Amino acid sequence: HRIITPLFGAMRIRGMFDDMKDICEQMCLRWARFGPDEPLNVCDNMTKLTLDTIALCTIDYRFNSFYRENGAAHPFAEAVVDVMTESFDQSNLPDFVNNYVRFRAMAKFKRQAAELRRQTEELIAARRQNPVDRDDLLNAMLSAKDPKTGEGLSPESIVDNLLT
Repeated sequence: HRIITPLFGAMRIRGMFDDMKDICEQMCLRWARFGPDEPLNVCDNMTKLTLDTIALCTIDYRFNSFYRENGAAHPFAEAVVDVMTESFDQSNLPDFVNNYVRFRAMAKFKRQAAELRRQTEELIAARRQNPVDRDDLLNAMLSAKDPKTGEGLSPESIVDNLLT
């Protein structure tokens, strides 16, 4: 896409390194606080690392996953993982099974996906009402124009891109 692609150039990504390092240090500090005898759920921690990094680098939002009690995930991050897991499950099953056998799971999936979309729309509205001086993906998507048409991204497209 002519608007989104330039936002992921090498120099742009390099500008995110400090934020990436910050989140990685948070995870390492949490590990160090527990000491060498405490078992770690590496998969869970890598998921938190990934989602925290994406949120900070793209929308300047901190889930603070490594500061939460008992290692609980931020509700938004938890919903993202649930929706992604369910999407994977659905992709491995025929539509008939998803729609008629797993109807409760599908209903939960649709509710969670709608809630993620609603929260993302609220986040965008809050940024529009209270702009921040930060060179992040959200600001770029809110202000970038297509070089050929001169048009910006639609509100729906911004939500879709943030959720992707």
